[in-house]
Amino acid sequence: MEEAIVNAAYHRSYDGNPEPIKVYLYPYRIAIINYPGPVPGLEKHHFKRGHSIPEVPYRNRRIGEFLKELKLAEGRGTGIPKMYRKMAENGSPPPIFKFDESSRTYFKVILPAHPQYIVIHALRESAHLWAYENANRPSQI
Repeated sequence: MEEAIVNAAYHRSYDGNPEPIKVYLYPYRIAIINYPGPVPGLEKHHFKRGHSIPEVPYRNRRIGEFLKELKLAEGRGTGIPKMYRKMAENGSPPPIFKFDESSRTYFKVILPAHPQYIVIHALRESAHLWAYENANRPSQI
């Protein structure tokens, strides 16, 4: 998640676009949306596992240097492969990358939840519903 948020800050356009980076937390995934989409030269197939990101112009060289000083970024196109690697090491499904290729108005990274977390969440929700139903049931005495 850290890598996805750092990449969103690094690659966001700060030129006249008032939309902030958005992070949505759902029970089964985290979605991080950045505006606008990737710079020209980056295509959907570049974001698939095993593909490399081609050299493209930086949008935010100063922000990138700042993130490198904080040891949050490397600036060598390692962010996407790192996301795939960390998700696999965690046993989670791979990240999903989405953007509209024609207008490039957004870039979305979806980090699916670990399968065991989904089960734990479902059990927690069912226990909560069971407790709520029993607490609101009239007494049988």
